Amino acid sequence: QLKATGATTYQWQASPSLSCTDCDSPLAAPTDSTRYIVTGYNSFGCSLSDTVTIRVHQPFTLQVGSSDTICVGETVRLEARGAELYNWSPAAGVNDPSAGITTAAPNTSTLYRVVASDKAGCFTDTGTVSITVWPYPTVSLDDAVTLPVGGSITLKPTYSPDASSFRWSHPQTLSCSDCPTPVAKPKTETPYSVTVKNN
Repeated sequence: QLKATGATTYQWQASPSLSCTDCDSPLAAPTDSTRYIVTGYNSFGCSLSDTVTIRVHQPFTLQVGSSDTICVGETVRLEARGAELYNWSPAAGVNDPSAGITTAAPNTSTLYRVVASDKAGCFTDTGTVSITVWPYPTVSLDDAVTLPVGGSITLKPTYSPDASSFRWSHPQTLSCSDCPTPVAKPKTETPYSVTVKNN
């Protein structure tokens, strides 16, 4: 409800969102931010105008970033757009829980929830981002193995159960370069190494 005082009669600038245009207290129902102008007249015909602006907050559409997978100890980017205020939870490990775009370093797989709103508190929306955290796989080989010239040996590293891919050095002297236990037939002293990855 708008309220004009100090005059005898009033004339509001015509607007379809006003309940009346010749009263002192019309009801306004704007769908967008609107500036209303009222002119007041006294009994002598003198007039003066004043304005009032009604700001209307519109609903927003919250957009959040996609879920991601990282290795433990890495940092991931969390993104939310479309609103004015944000609140990420859980806040532990989040660089700035009140920022739309921030970073996090979770130690375990975490479902992040963001509550977004406008500054007037008219609208809120909630989104989630799932971050899956994988541990690093482990692998170890014997330090040294002695073979007779022309001999062969099956390399049997010890690796964690999550290891799913293997890459061996010096593949030209191995039966395979991407299997867990290749057969080695080195012709000279050869340092082998293996890199493992998980999913």
